[in-house]
Amino acid sequence: MFVIGSSWPTASKVGASATKPTKGLVLFVHKAVTAWDDAHVAALSASFGNFDRVVARGWLLADALGLPLLERHEAFALGGRVKHHGAKLDAKIEADRRAARKRAAKESGEAQQALEEAAEEAEAALLREEVQMKLPEAQPTLGGKRKRVEEAEEAEEARPTLIELRQAVTAAEVAVQSAEEVARADEARVERATRRSDALVETLVDVAGRIRDACDKQQEDAKKVHDAACERAEQRGEERPPTPYEATYDWSRAESKRLKDEQWEVPFMAAEAAVEAAQAEAEPSEAAAKAAHKALSECRWAVLHEEARVQDAAVLELRASEAAERSAMQRGLDAADGLITALMKENELLSERLRMVTPFLPLLREVEQFELDPQTGERRNVKRWCELVPTPAEEEEEPWDEETAARAQAEMLAAHRATPAAGRSAP
Repeated sequence: MFVIGSSWPTASKVGASATKPTKGLVLFVHKAVTAWDDAHVAALSASFGNFDRVVARGWLLADALGLPLLERHEAFALGGRVKHHGAKLDAKIEADRRAARKRAAKESGEAQQALEEAAEEAEAALLREEVQMKLPEAQPTLGGKRKRVEEAEEAEEARPTLIELRQAVTAAEVAVQSAEEVARADEARVERATRRSDALVETLVDVAGRIRDACDKQQEDAKKVHDAACERAEQRGEERPPTPYEATYDWSRAESKRLKDEQWEVPFMAAEAAVEAAQAEAEPSEAAAKAAHKALSECRWAVLHEEARVQDAAVLELRASEAAERSAMQRGLDAADGLITALMKENELLSERLRMVTPFLPLLREVEQFELDPQTGERRNVKRWCELVPTPAEEEEEPWDEETAARAQAEMLAAHRATPAAGRSAP
């Protein structure tokens, strides 16, 4: 049914293997298709288009039941049911076999053999049971040559022409250019938003550096004031004053919080949101550009395929015309050979007749009889014939007239026919 290189599955024409979907038939179809390797399935999918093991199971079971070739959606639906029941049957049979082997292992001799035979009979009875599944209804279909001709005509009408395919390629190229322009514009927006975000980060880093420098300067000034106060306290004999760093730290924390709330967090989050929004807007255009490129590739492949098909058809037509010319030339040569053979046979016949007449040529003479027109003086009623030349003795004995010549000629021919062939000097 499945031939790599053809455009559609074909019925096997073997006939129905069963009248109903038994469990054995369903399991056989399921295992047969499951055993195919992926390369074989990929090759069939390249030939038929959108082909997998599910539709293959549906087509095979329908063909085994004698149903006509299904449509793809019917084969897919039936193949799904075959896969479901086939997998369940395979698991059940394997489990029954394991249980039967365990029971038989506990026995020996005739008891073990009886258990094995009972397990085989139970499995055979299970495979003969009918699977309750919905089958597609058989539709009347055309058969034989007429069906193939109509299918070929429908496929030929549905196939786009090479001009239409090239127009589709041009339209796809225009769509690709438009999609690329939109994608480039979206990408430019993403780049601008990213640059703004990067510039804001750089600004924030610079501001944070200035805050750190100001805090360091305030700490140095406070340290100088504290050191001077400590010296004065020592001179006076008083206690050292407390360290005033806490106020500086509180100021830097407050300043950092203010910058974070007012100049850092809100603008930075807004810039990040702008970048994400630009990227989200760019995703559809990028997907559209990819889809346009894919459509363009498919159109170009279709053009190449159609050009190859047209070229193959032209080559086949050229070969057919050459074969027709060779056949016509051969028929002409055969006719010429037949004409030459006929002419050779006629020549041989004439040669044979000439050989028969040659001995009588010296004895014949041509006689011409005519009348003269008294007015014009032209000859009319011209008659010509051949007669035997009389010998001198015959000329003396009797006059040589027409009756004598005819009688003499008849006598010579009769004498010639009466002479045996072996005694003749010439045929």
